[in-house]
Amino acid sequence: MPKIDEVVKHIESDMDRVSELVSHIKSHIEKARKLYETGTIKELSEIGEHLLQVDSKIHELYHHILKKEIGYKPEDDITVKKEEK
Repeated sequence: MPKIDEVVKHIESDMDRVSELVSHIKSHIEKARKLYETGTIKELSEIGEHLLQVDSKIHELYHHILKKEIGYKPEDDITVKKEEK
């Protein structure tokens, strides 16, 4: 088989796989659209945002407790995310 035939067959195979993936993605989009229309995704998104806020406050409280109880200095802690000025 000439080299060009091998390349063409490989490209055809890749195109078939891409087509299959696009169809698969479309099915996920349809499911996501149905969830969005029922409000489920919006609610889940809001819950996620609130969980992030709770996580942030828990870390803040933890550092306040450490600072008060043992003289912890967050500015010296390399694990604490520094705010850009």
